[in-house]
Amino acid sequence: MSQININPSTSKDSEYVRQQLVAYNAAHVSEELRHRYEELNFNIKNETGEIVAGVLSTLCWNWLEVDIPLGGF
Repeated sequence: MSQININPSTSKDSEYVRQQLVAYNAAHVSEELRHRYEELNFNIKNETGEIVAGVLSTLCWNWLEVDIPLGGF
């Protein structure tokens, strides 16, 4: 049996894994959805125009990925 090690990823490692996952998933998604990608970013401002909350998200292949929700800052 071979030994397997879990290691922290460098930014180069992370980019490689990301590219491989996207390529694999794209090969298994219908052509109709393959190019569906849209950033959906919103914020809430108070009466003086300051941003007090927000969300950064992506609509990808009919999935909503919430990256960073923030509130009360």
